[in-house]
Amino acid sequence: MPERELELDPEHTALVVIDLQKGIVGVPAAPHDTVLVVARG
Repeated sequence: MPERELELDPEHTALVVIDLQKGIVGVPAAPHDTVLVVARG
């Protein structure tokens, strides 16, 4: 079976990042506080 190149449409594609390690979200960040970002969902 031949391999196909993965094509992603940037208008209909989202990047989802999940923090799987405890503590990374607790690190201070700017310009948005990570605790508030996580709370917003």
